[in-house]
Amino acid sequence: MIGGNVPVTANFTLQSTIDRDPAKVQAYVNALYRAGQWIKTSSAAEIYGIVEPYVGSTSRDANLIEIEAYKSAADYDGIIDDTSFKCGAKVWFRDMTGIKPIAREDAVADVFIRAAKKKYG
Repeated sequence: MIGGNVPVTANFTLQSTIDRDPAKVQAYVNALYRAGQWIKTSSAAEIYGIVEPYVGSTSRDANLIEIEAYKSAADYDGIIDDTSFKCGAKVWFRDMTGIKPIAREDAVADVFIRAAKKKYG
C-alpha cells in the first residue's frame, strides 16, 4: 500500500500496448513480480552481490543500508487497491501535473499482476 513517506515505484503502459500484445505485457509483469519475490526472500548481501557492478562509486555499507531500507518499504503484493490509488492520486492529479483525475478501474489493469501471483504464488 502507498502511504506515509514511502517512495513509490509504479509501472505503466499505454492501453494500446495492452490491446496489441497482452502476452508481452503479462511476461513483463511476471518478471517484475518474480524479481520482487526474489528481493523479498534474499538477503541484502545477496542482492548487493548481484547489483554491485552497477552501483557506481557508493560504498558497500551505504548500498546495504539502502537495500535494507528498500526491502522494508517495498510492497511485494503489487495490487493497487482503492486506498492506495487515492493516496497516489494526491500526487498524480494535483494542479501542477495537468492530469485530470480518473477512476482506479480506468487506470489499473490488475488482471496481469493477479495472473502472475496465481502462476508464481
